[in-house]
Amino acid sequence: DVDPVHFGQTRHPQLGFVDESRDLFERAVYKAAKRKGIPILGICRGIQLINVAEGGTLHQHLPGLPEMIQHSQVNMDGTLFHEMSLDSSSSLSKAYGKITIRTDSYHHQAIDKLGKELKAVAWTQDGLVEAVEGTGKTFVLGVQWHPEMSYAKYPEQIAPFTVFIEAITKSSAVAQRKGLFV
Repeated sequence: DVDPVHFGQTRHPQLGFVDESRDLFERAVYKAAKRKGIPILGICRGIQLINVAEGGTLHQHLPGLPEMIQHSQVNMDGTLFHEMSLDSSSSLSKAYGKITIRTDSYHHQAIDKLGKELKAVAWTQDGLVEAVEGTGKTFVLGVQWHPEMSYAKYPEQIAPFTVFIEAITKSSAVAQRKGLFV
């Protein structure tokens, strides 16, 4: 879990293991990549860290909130678990080719207050943000689910990686035109 000290909250009694060194290191890597214009993809903890690095906050323990669906499935085989809606203008929606998808779900923390330079682009039926895209110059995509665990069984789950690879390709082409590398 991301330590709530990084977003100005005290620890919830059900907070899981936190690692201060990991939090600080990952936040520094995110900030450095963003500064250099390197495309960023965050998965699960990654979307949470991106949000906190951008000044947002997290729900520390979803089961403690009223009217939440279950977000932490028990089977770890990548089975699609719940439905979500996508913003039709998002790169994620375009990659999936639809505005409603099913995903797996293995988390008990999630975005509460959205950080700056982020746009929410996917939500579950209980209103929880499940994906964000950056609004700044650097490509940023964060997803709360684990497409890497389910794409073999559900090929459409390759979509977040497709979007990310396209961003890398575009970023590389721009860097080559500017003579930043050969």
